[in-house]
Amino acid sequence: MMESAELLSVARERLAAGKPVRRSLPNGGRLHIDRALPFLCVYAGDDRPTADLARTQASYLIGQDVELTSGIIEMLADACGSCLVVELLTGTGGSFRLHTAATDRLATTIDALSTALGDMKLPVEISVEVVGDASTSLVKAGVLWLGLEVPAFSRYPLVARTLSRELTNALLRGFFEFARVQTPTTPNHFLALGRRRMVRAVRASDRELAEISDSFDFLLAVTPVNGEGAWKEFRANRTHTPRLHYRMLELDPAIGKRRLYNLPLDRLEDPVLAELMQDKRRELDRQLTLLEDRDTPRFRYGSIQLYGGVEDELLEDALAILSRVPSSTQRSTARCDATTFAERARDELAIYRRSYPTLATTITIRDDITSLLVSRGDMLIPETLDVPAHRVDALLQHELGTHVVTYANGHAQPLHVMAAGLAGYEALQEGLATFVEYLVGGLDGDRLRMIAARVVAVRRLLEDVSFPQVVAELVDEHRIALRTAFTIALRVFRGGGLTKDAIYLRGLVQLLAHLRAGHAIESLLVGKLALEQVGLVEELLRRGILVPPVLTPRWLADPAARARLAHAATLRVIDLYQPGRVA
Repeated sequence: MMESAELLSVARERLAAGKPVRRSLPNGGRLHIDRALPFLCVYAGDDRPTADLARTQASYLIGQDVELTSGIIEMLADACGSCLVVELLTGTGGSFRLHTAATDRLATTIDALSTALGDMKLPVEISVEVVGDASTSLVKAGVLWLGLEVPAFSRYPLVARTLSRELTNALLRGFFEFARVQTPTTPNHFLALGRRRMVRAVRASDRELAEISDSFDFLLAVTPVNGEGAWKEFRANRTHTPRLHYRMLELDPAIGKRRLYNLPLDRLEDPVLAELMQDKRRELDRQLTLLEDRDTPRFRYGSIQLYGGVEDELLEDALAILSRVPSSTQRSTARCDATTFAERARDELAIYRRSYPTLATTITIRDDITSLLVSRGDMLIPETLDVPAHRVDALLQHELGTHVVTYANGHAQPLHVMAAGLAGYEALQEGLATFVEYLVGGLDGDRLRMIAARVVAVRRLLEDVSFPQVVAELVDEHRIALRTAFTIALRVFRGGGLTKDAIYLRGLVQLLAHLRAGHAIESLLVGKLALEQVGLVEELLRRGILVPPVLTPRWLADPAARARLAHAATLRVIDLYQPGRVA
């Protein structure tokens, strides 16, 4: 390992060149400086949980080399005009304690940090203790020292996960206030002081998660290949549940799980990225379990873990739609088949390629699927497709203008999982895509009734109602056409019982609530994410780890769509029905 003087020289050169500093130190120590920042988080003890908390910072030093620590602090103070040293101390109780000899100069910083610590979910007490100069031997001109004693329960792994992210944000708020008062420049946001670079373990884990996700297509694996044959079988005997056949699995689930749990997610250092990747690993694990359980009674219970069930409020929304939105009284004479739809889709794709020439999406007509879908950025069209002509643009904006656009934007991100999809992304994806149908004026009554009928079918599945009985209820009680009712039931009963189709209406309801709360729709287009991850994704955008979208959907620039979007904050899901559309 380098001597202190040599390491200081290297660090100074790299920071001057705008490069990060990351070096191993004796006895398991580590120096990490993302860039020239006006703070350094220091830990000199041997408690691993406390050291791990230090590792979450964009600028930290774990080690006991006083000469090196002093040199790094002076270097940061010279580069930034001042430097705040936060030394983490391993506590024995259940409270945070702040120690400082500079309560006057650090008054606003202590206030900001104390407030942020007090806002944490964990029940902690905060006290500020004034100390003498015993712990300030490293302090030079322009350098202020603050000791932070962390609660003892940080050594419990699951608690530490929550603590690390919340403590990181609390410290960033303190660093921001320090930079505002004590340095010549003020960042535009406290998150701008966070990490901008991903460590090697993050890049490796992200790449591996995306590869595992791409190694199998969950929806295709649980979609019957004999949909047309199953329809003929059911039509001949409506009291009989049709036999369903599936594709051979592309991946041994056990091998996929082994790869998942070999990932070094305990070494990511960035608590936001760690949370996102741990959640994605859990989701992939559950998908692989479902593939193992395909066509067995266990499948349904795993499906509930992955997609949830049907809550009473959602069922009430679905039944309200089915009772209040009229079904079509006539069939539209203008229709669109698979070939014509594919031509329209290729024309639409060509428009996007003008602004993003590397867009690699393909459009294929398939004989082994029954519904339109986008898989890994490619659009798949069933050869039996037969849709009303007035619905074509809405479907194109659903599939290409939402699913493909968010895939392309995710694919352009430094994080590969933004294209594969963060955990739980599908509810927002489908809710957003359906909402886009409304924005372009193509969400007719039958479409809204169909996504409501899917919710009813999922609820009946969970109530142990049989396939034929579900079809009969949809036809007799809710006025759904027989073939449509069969397709809805087929989607819900596939694999052994898949509750996924409830997410279309749930995602739509949640999206409308999101818009009513005053949030913008643009932040939902940077990749494939869930609503509960929007805050984390916006943080990563502020920190420069994620980049703005490379593609803007065409519907976002349409004046009529923009007018409907401006009005959407006042709408409930039942209000999306647009009378006058013919199915």
